[in-house]
Amino acid sequence: DPLQGQSEEEISERAATILREQNPSRLPPGFCFHGVRKLGDGRVVLKACTEAEAGIIRGLGPEWASTLADGMQVSKPSHQIIIHGVPANFVPGLPASISQLHHWNKLFVPLVDDITHIRWLHALSDRHIAKSASSLVVSLSREDSAAHLVRHGTSILGKLCRTDHFIQSPLQCYHCQAWNHISSVCPQRDEPS
Repeated sequence: DPLQGQSEEEISERAATILREQNPSRLPPGFCFHGVRKLGDGRVVLKACTEAEAGIIRGLGPEWASTLADGMQVSKPSHQIIIHGVPANFVPGLPASISQLHHWNKLFVPLVDDITHIRWLHALSDRHIAKSASSLVVSLSREDSAAHLVRHGTSILGKLCRTDHFIQSPLQCYHCQAWNHISSVCPQRDEPS
């Protein structure tokens, strides 16, 4: 992998140069990235300075990324929020659910494509039939949309629901109580007590 041997600064400069050369009319001459983070799995995160610049880069298509490194792709960021007290008669699995959520909150979510995924926090099962409200997890592609919904609340079926940033709980083993694995793959499971 050619990016592994390069520093974050070198990757940032090279990516900005490629973008400026391939799209001189869309990016300013002094365009640069805010920063770069190399992840343990070999992926690289490039952070634009502004949301407007990030939108321009996403709109350029995937060709520039493969110029930076073979197999490199552009992916949209995901900002997850949790909406509390959502009426249980809202059905996130329906094809129209995303467009409905956008319609009710279009003041804060400009495009329907900004909502990438909706799901219940916990799957509704037969034992929850009597439950009148539950929590919903929504993935958004724009950080400012997520921040606005957290600040102002999210409207669903006419109800203004409290909204927070969603932080996924880490895995915890119920066998040894340690973190980052589950009991079915616990290293202490076969040890004698």
